[in-house]
Amino acid sequence: MPQFDSYSFLSQLFWAFAFFLTFYFIFLRNILPKMAMMLKVRQALIDNNQTSTSHLQDEVDSVESRFDGDLSAFYQVSRNSLTQGYDMSNTYKVTSVTGLNESAEGLYEGNDHYIKHLRGVGHQQTSIQVVA
Repeated sequence: MPQFDSYSFLSQLFWAFAFFLTFYFIFLRNILPKMAMMLKVRQALIDNNQTSTSHLQDEVDSVESRFDGDLSAFYQVSRNSLTQGYDMSNTYKVTSVTGLNESAEGLYEGNDHYIKHLRGVGHQQTSIQVVA
């Protein structure tokens, strides 16, 4: 086999060793520091993003808590306003009905007058229709 030829085996071993040693030093001096720097920059970006994300999450939590507090306060105010309005309208209704019941005699007279007036209007309309 030609690769195990003792005459050229030593020179092949020398050049392989020289090539890999040169490649190793180039890799060690140029490529490896750049890769290490890239990894450090990536890690710094990841750490920065995590801290900014935690700050943003804290801000979101504080906004949510303020919103919930404001919403519950608005709910209480609106509930109190509606309850107060309902109570006021119920009080007005009760006083109105009581006032009407106390002055029922005047309403009866007014109602009789109104019915008599409607009868008169009805008779006038029928008499006009018959004549025409």
